[in-house]
Amino acid sequence: RWWYKHEGDSGIVPVNEPDYFRLGRETHEDLARIGRGERYEQVVGEIIELARSEADREKLEQLYRRAGWAAAFGMYIEPMTREEFDPVSIEDEIILDRGELWIACTPDRVLRRKIDNRLVYREYKSVGQVSRGWVEHWPYAVQVHIGLKAIEEELGEKLAYCEVMGLVKGQVAYGRLNHPYVWAFRDGDKWLPQGQGRKGLDNVPVWEYTGGILEWVRFCGPEIARAMFPMSAPIMLNERLLAELVAQRTARERQVAAVVGPAQTDRLLRAEHFESRYASCKPVIGSPCAYLAACHSAEVNADPIASGLYSKRIPHRVLEIEEE
Repeated sequence: RWWYKHEGDSGIVPVNEPDYFRLGRETHEDLARIGRGERYEQVVGEIIELARSEADREKLEQLYRRAGWAAAFGMYIEPMTREEFDPVSIEDEIILDRGELWIACTPDRVLRRKIDNRLVYREYKSVGQVSRGWVEHWPYAVQVHIGLKAIEEELGEKLAYCEVMGLVKGQVAYGRLNHPYVWAFRDGDKWLPQGQGRKGLDNVPVWEYTGGILEWVRFCGPEIARAMFPMSAPIMLNERLLAELVAQRTARERQVAAVVGPAQTDRLLRAEHFESRYASCKPVIGSPCAYLAACHSAEVNADPIASGLYSKRIPHRVLEIEEE
């Protein structure tokens, strides 16, 4: 929190955006464009155009996964969504207003169910591999309840529920990103999706498929597409949990307001009130923290912007811009 929101008053961000931030942002933009009515073929075509000039295999894998997601979403997921729902909003920032505490959130999608005219909140979350634990996690994720209440107050009506839609990222193993829209099996001239091959067949990248990514996604079919976008069970608003969160955050923001100024120069005060989460610096599984150097390199820590690794953060949320 310190580095992102408060260092030098406005916070700092890495000069080179971490891949996991960039990939998440780009994928959300792809799905938002399709949800707003743009042709998925156009979205996919732009991604493949980027891939044409890319020689790095890891980046090619990321681009083809992104293109496969967009194609499968446009072919199979969005048509099913439109059958059941009417669109209300996509990626619109709203504020949960609790007097001195304002919590900004950006629901990925708000839909109106045709069968009973009730609102449904849908959130997108990437996942390496779907498990029971992933499904059961979301009722306890407070972000979901913030979004439910913020939408309810913004639109002036109760929501039916929230549902989380996963985006299956696949797993990196044996030097490859194993994902059905990235790697396949080939038996002579016959291509087979992952999970349908057998021992001894060649692993081949999907960018070698002569029909292109759109045709490959069609060949894989709706069952594989639906598996790439799993849904959580419906999540109902927990008013008690939300009230406790608001009380906790209000107390925390009062504390921050009292110390954030002096903590710019008093490093011990900063350490006392902005606790480091060292377990997240470079986890065994997952990406390292974007502020790893700012914490662990004494030279960078002394002046992160002068190091060239970080730049001043430009406020982008409506709430922050209005405050300025």
